Amino acid sequence: MAGFISEADARVALEAALAEYEFERPLRRAPDSVGGFLTDRWPRGIRGEVAGSALSNYVTIVSSYVVPRIGEVRLSKLRSSRIDQLYVDLLAGGAKGGGPLAPATVAQVHRTLRRALNDAVRWGLIDRNPAVDVKLPRSDGPQLTVWTPTEVATFLASVRDDRLRVLWLFALHTGLRRGELAGLRWRDVDLVSGKVSIVVQRTTDGYRVVLVEPKAGSRRVVQLAADVLVQVRAHGERQASERAALGLREAGPDDTVFADERGEPFHPQRLRVLFGRASDRAGLPSIRLHDYADVRVMPMLVAWVLFGVGGGRCLVGIIRGLRGRRAGCRVGGIGLVWC
Repeated sequence: MAGFISEADARVALEAALAEYEFERPLRRAPDSVGGFLTDRWPRGIRGEVAGSALSNYVTIVSSYVVPRIGEVRLSKLRSSRIDQLYVDLLAGGAKGGGPLAPATVAQVHRTLRRALNDAVRWGLIDRNPAVDVKLPRSDGPQLTVWTPTEVATFLASVRDDRLRVLWLFALHTGLRRGELAGLRWRDVDLVSGKVSIVVQRTTDGYRVVLVEPKAGSRRVVQLAADVLVQVRAHGERQASERAALGLREAGPDDTVFADERGEPFHPQRLRVLFGRASDRAGLPSIRLHDYADVRVMPMLVAWVLFGVGGGRCLVGIIRGLRGRRAGCRVGGIGLVWC
């Protein structure tokens, strides 16, 4: 018992050492299978290197698309040809129900797997990364589903009496991601100039909400149109009345612009559900707000609907707004060309 005052102290030290060993063991001994590495040892090894939301997303991707198909392969035996076949299989029938998986999702699987195998090389578990030599199968490219100007008008008319009508107007006008919408604070909105600073977002680690800075390069300032700014001011007045009725203090600079019926910030995933329900009630095809954040078309489409921008000028605006974006996308059935 040398070095310890009592047997109890020795047991505590032993348990701590065993716990530390169990944590570091995955990095010292090569795992038997791809599945064991991707779902256990890799996440544990990078836990302190990436954000919780990113780690959760990595685990979801490998658990959904990689492990069910090549999880039983020994990590040391994984070859580029097997990864090639994985991507072909995913494109052909990797979606839920056995349908084709979107090329963008397959590309995300590839980036995740390549990152994981790079870490395996870094930790000395394998000699080289077999995903480096893999090229994604050719596809027709992404086809974004977004609304036509007429459908936007239909949606906005259908939510005219909705408590969240200003949220949906704001989302379509600015193209903010749902995490940015959920995290937007009153301090970030200049109610005089109409400038909106995007400096924080509410995202998720699993289902737990965390506040983080926007993705790299996404910190920006958005200018609201005059008509939208009027609606946001009116929304603030209604929110103050709601909070007073609930016995809550007046909203402060750090309170969110958009809140639920209890005055609480929205969970980002709830916004997705609520938007889907509102779209269904309007009888419109299902879309993702995030698609508009990618192509930055909606501010111009909403301007067409709300502010009477001429059709010809609107189309020119759409074309100019898409310069440098992904080729091959389709907006509301209107083919777009670069200029």
